[in-house]
Amino acid sequence: MFGFKARQKTPSSIGTPEEIKKAVHTVLIVLFGMDEESIQPEARLMKLKGENNKELDSFDFISLIVGLEERFKIVIADEEAEKIITVGDLYQYLAGRRRELKI
Repeated sequence: MFGFKARQKTPSSIGTPEEIKKAVHTVLIVLFGMDEESIQPEARLMKLKGENNKELDSFDFISLIVGLEERFKIVIADEEAEKIITVGDLYQYLAGRRRELKI
């Protein structure tokens, strides 16, 4: 849908926190035209501003989750997505699933 292509890694290779962070930033920048400096761990996802200085809405959040699912080749359950409030929460969630990620 969004055209993200995951690089294949060997099974013994695990995404580092820095790789996860970079991939998350890329998704936010590509989907919403965000300025990278605004993407900070403490930033609330629904308060981040994309193109035209518009805050993300619930539709944008769903688009973000779908974009991440496509980027990392995983499924993020609705119950888990509801717990992701900040960019830092997103980093932590993905780090917790890093063995499944295809970065």
